[in-house]
Amino acid sequence: MPIPSADRDGIDFADRVFHLEVLKGGMNRLLFRSNRSSVFASRVEILFMNVQYVALGTSLEGIVVRDFGAAEDWNDRVWRIGQRDELRVYVVTSASGEGRVVAGSVTVDESDAGPSDSSRFFMMD
Repeated sequence: MPIPSADRDGIDFADRVFHLEVLKGGMNRLLFRSNRSSVFASRVEILFMNVQYVALGTSLEGIVVRDFGAAEDWNDRVWRIGQRDELRVYVVTSASGEGRVVAGSVTVDESDAGPSDSSRFFMMD
């Protein structure tokens, strides 16, 4: 079920391990995946769209994504991004650390797909 970017309750899968599955620079999409296992019966994918900035690791021990607010209010001392309209700052927290993603939206999909099955998100294979 999609989680709209304005949902401040966010996405919470703190009990699962995720890895960076796909980063498509030309499409500005970032996909994290947690596969099914003997403990978890479902595969979870978290997709960020229109990604403009990423400060994260590639493996996350648990993941909690919170909408931190509009990107127009975001100030980073090192990196600048151009047009900020309709962008959000997402705080991504895990046992691995805390990072940021500046993107247009984030959504999540939970399914019974296996590790080698295609993503249910369009053009993420």
